Amino acid sequence: AYCTKPYKPDLPLVQYALMIDAGSTGSRIHIYKFNNCGPQPSYEYEVFKQRKPGLSKYKESPSEAAESLDELLDEAMRVVPESLHKCTPVAVKATAGLRLLGAQESADILTAVRHRLEAKYPFSLHGGDDAVVIMDGRDEGVYAWITANYLLDTIRSTSPKENQPYAVLDLGGASTQIVFEPTFDMEKPAAALKDGEHKYALRYDGGTRTLYQHSYLGYGLKTARQSVHRVAEFMSSVRGGGHG
Repeated sequence: AYCTKPYKPDLPLVQYALMIDAGSTGSRIHIYKFNNCGPQPSYEYEVFKQRKPGLSKYKESPSEAAESLDELLDEAMRVVPESLHKCTPVAVKATAGLRLLGAQESADILTAVRHRLEAKYPFSLHGGDDAVVIMDGRDEGVYAWITANYLLDTIRSTSPKENQPYAVLDLGGASTQIVFEPTFDMEKPAAALKDGEHKYALRYDGGTRTLYQHSYLGYGLKTARQSVHRVAEFMSSVRGGGHG
């Protein structure tokens, strides 16, 4: 619909990419379509599908956790043309839900997911060992920042210079992230962002951006609701004991 030939002859006309977001409240697949009509891949559209519960609910059965993603991957099989299945990359990024499990339990689930992807589906695991992983909290917020600002046309090489990047507050189920690009002059030592876990050097589109990021584990919507319920139960027990 956009052109009949790719910008470079060694590139395919269209490409698909699959990203599975395995969160604490559920798993979601994003099926992206791009075209190569210009010097950079251009986003055309996304097909989105989700299911509940998340992988962490299957901590006693890693195989069931892996099978729970079939519903999402079957949608990708339907959307992506069969001729492009083998060259379509897929990645599974788990977030705070699995980070809160024990190390062995989360590792077993990720191993089962990888094995099922390799055995049942033709897609290409993107990133080798990093294709199926628990995402670091630092990266989780930064990826949300990239996504939002890419779609708002503030960080592309073709973006108008007056379009300044937006800050992002990502409220998840088990964690919350905040990310923004400071606007003070980074070249002045007195004003520079101090080194630490909050400082993130993002290499993007041939350059480097310095971002502020922080991930608050345990401050997601789901965990906050659980905390409120525990307080309510405690206050109820105290009042009940007083009446006795």
